[in-house]
Amino acid sequence: MTLRLPRELRDRLRAHAQRERRSLNSELVYMLEAALAAVEGDDQSP
Repeated sequence: MTLRLPRELRDRLRAHAQRERRSLNSELVYMLEAALAAVEGDDQSP
């Protein structure tokens, strides 16, 4: 899968991943899973 991101966003994500001692891919998976869990647990969703 190819994902094109704005350079600034990619750099921010990479820096965050390094602080968390994760690869960029692992950080993206972690963030997406957390976001989906929050959305799925939201009773206010239509």
